[in-house]
Amino acid sequence: MIITSGNISLRSIRKNDLELVRKWRNDKNVNRFMDYRKLIDPDSQLIWFNNLDPGKDFYFLICDKEKPVGVLNLKNINWVERTAEAGIFIGDASSQNTTIPVKATVLLMKTAFAWLRLKQLYAKVSIENTVAIKMNEALGYSYIKELTRPFQQFLCTDDAFYGSPVYKTIGQASIQLSASEKWMLGTVSRHPDFLVE
Repeated sequence: MIITSGNISLRSIRKNDLELVRKWRNDKNVNRFMDYRKLIDPDSQLIWFNNLDPGKDFYFLICDKEKPVGVLNLKNINWVERTAEAGIFIGDASSQNTTIPVKATVLLMKTAFAWLRLKQLYAKVSIENTVAIKMNEALGYSYIKELTRPFQQFLCTDDAFYGSPVYKTIGQASIQLSASEKWMLGTVSRHPDFLVE
């Protein structure tokens, strides 16, 4: 699946992306903000990939003008409660501290709320990652609680996102999906197994 808005696209991670993702994930500038901080070997990366649940875990390669720059995800999707945990990291050093992470996150959140019909997104953020905390707050996330140090949990509702300063500034750009991708996202979000009567 590829979701596009302007120069930014989110493409489902494939097996042949794993070495690049592993390289980024092991980089000290990315790893220091993660919960799991051990070095990841190729076998462990493949096991992680093979254990993703395609109905609950959506991982995307962030591309800027087709250049891979990072990873964005919705995981642990609860189709009954309409919630998920969102996450991002930028592995390409030249793309860090740019507008790319914000634009990619807006694209993912619009997809989550508009197409997948989720109502709440959670984010687990290291207190040391002040840039991510500020970005999340600008996107409508609010602090909920302390987790195991050094992490905090944040929550964003669909209403908070659509009322956020970031959405009002850049979030109204259109999302480009193929007809089959629109059908697939609409089918997944409306599947009878996921709806509460």
